[in-house]
Amino acid sequence: MEQPDGGAAPSGKTITVVVSTSLDASVKVLGTAKVNGKKVKLTGGSKSVKPGVLGKFKVKVPAALKAALAALPSGKSIKIQLTASAVNLVGPETVDKTSVKLPGTKR
Repeated sequence: MEQPDGGAAPSGKTITVVVSTSLDASVKVLGTAKVNGKKVKLTGGSKSVKPGVLGKFKVKVPAALKAALAALPSGKSIKIQLTASAVNLVGPETVDKTSVKLPGTKR
């Protein structure tokens, strides 16, 4: 059984998600954030990750989320839930979740 393990770090216009697996697997990274009561979807794409190798995914911050962050004071933040899912050749889909908070940018 392969389990995607990973973490995330925000950096400006993107969020970098690092994923590792214990078997060869195709990994897909998705994310969601709530902005003004609505869900905003984020996509990081999919790629094949080999065991023992760190797969890096760049998740772009959509315009709606950037606008919400610009209107938010720097002391507040928006939580983004990121999900890495992987399917290997013999087993069901496995999922690993992590979250990251993006701070507001209004001064």
